[in-house]
Amino acid sequence: MTAAPGTTSGLPLDYAAPQPAPAPAPAPVGHSHAPLSMKANFSWTLAGNVAYAACQWAMLVVLAKLGTPEKVGQFVLGLAVTAPVMLFSSLKLRSVQATDARGDFHFGDYFALRLLCTALALAVVAVLALFGGYARETALVVLAVGTAKALESLSDILQGLFQQHERMDWIARSLALKGVLSLAALATVFYLTRSVVFASAAMAAAFAAVLALFDLPVSAKLLRANAAHAHASDAHASGARASLLRPRWHPATLKALFVLTLPLGVAVAANSLGANIPRYFLASEGGERVVGIFGAIASPLAAGVLVINALGQSAAPRLAKYHAAGAAPAFDRTLRKLLLTGAALGALGLLFSLVAGRRVLLLLFKPEYAQHFDVFLWLVGAAALQYTYVFLGSAINAMRFFRIQLPMNLVNPLAGLVACAVLVPRFGLRGAAWAVFATTVCEGLAYLGIFFYLRRRRGNGSADAVQAAAPAGR
Repeated sequence: MTAAPGTTSGLPLDYAAPQPAPAPAPAPVGHSHAPLSMKANFSWTLAGNVAYAACQWAMLVVLAKLGTPEKVGQFVLGLAVTAPVMLFSSLKLRSVQATDARGDFHFGDYFALRLLCTALALAVVAVLALFGGYARETALVVLAVGTAKALESLSDILQGLFQQHERMDWIARSLALKGVLSLAALATVFYLTRSVVFASAAMAAAFAAVLALFDLPVSAKLLRANAAHAHASDAHASGARASLLRPRWHPATLKALFVLTLPLGVAVAANSLGANIPRYFLASEGGERVVGIFGAIASPLAAGVLVINALGQSAAPRLAKYHAAGAAPAFDRTLRKLLLTGAALGALGLLFSLVAGRRVLLLLFKPEYAQHFDVFLWLVGAAALQYTYVFLGSAINAMRFFRIQLPMNLVNPLAGLVACAVLVPRFGLRGAAWAVFATTVCEGLAYLGIFFYLRRRRGNGSADAVQAAAPAGR
């Protein structure tokens, strides 16, 4: 689907760029910067996500083994409080950047908006930590985790540059470094101090080190290669020089990019809020102890999430190119493979959990966690459903339908709020797991409904009619 007449690849009609709209970014010169195949990108993404998710999960294992459920609960609450704020501030710019096949914006535009939004988000996290009614130590954990997530957000926008050029190997190296260093820092400091505050601050320091020593230098090298290529061809030299590793503070451009991505920011924040609502209710009803137990037994599910993320991230640029080129059969064939893979992974995960889930919980944590095996199974069932339909969201992103995702993603927090309000006060941890499962079912139905609506609209009428309808859903 192409942009409707009178628009610029889906940009608002009143958008006025400070300079002529750039052409798609030129491919970097030199073999060392050449895009990788989709198979290679998937392999690298999977490896990087495995390393990073394993290290993040191992942090909870360290806290559970060396500390108490209350200590785990402090860390889980730090993540739960900061996640919706930081995800909203991200505006899902990395996905928009990676699927910007027409070159609507320069890297400097994405970088500037991410810097601005991250600074504002960190201020909001500080307000929540100081005035949210938390105990002093928990508030400090929220601040430390928020700082770490702000640094991670800056790495993320640089990784979007790598993803746009289909170099997922650089992202994998960054994730692996960040995971190993942050785990080592957190584990060492917690072992020495038994303080979640100091351990979280050490994690933030590790994130800062990877940002400064890997992400920024590699990004600068990639952009210099692009600039050299553009200067050699002389066709896009000015655009390439403008794409050096620095933010571009053009208010009209930033406003256009913000308007374009705001629905995505609201949607991903709503999704995160929905995922964390059970933790908020558990904290209110049972305190940090039950939050720690719930967060710990849910953490092994990251094993499936990392595979799903690897597939989605690797396929996003390819899906976007198929869509931009009007290659509907190739788009549908790729999406079908993704959906079948997600369904198979979900089924395998559920089968494994039924057979060995209790022993896994005993091995990773302590008996007080494994006694809630039924809660774990409900969470695995919810994850299996999610793995099946989540790629529909990747397809909608690749088609660059952003605004329509807002009502779709509001289903998650609204359903979660109702389910948790009914179930958690009465059934505790088990009620929280039931609420997660019910919310997942509602969200899956919303994804299916929106996707088939878009497909039907794309398939009805002439191409001109479809183009004319496109901006209303964007």
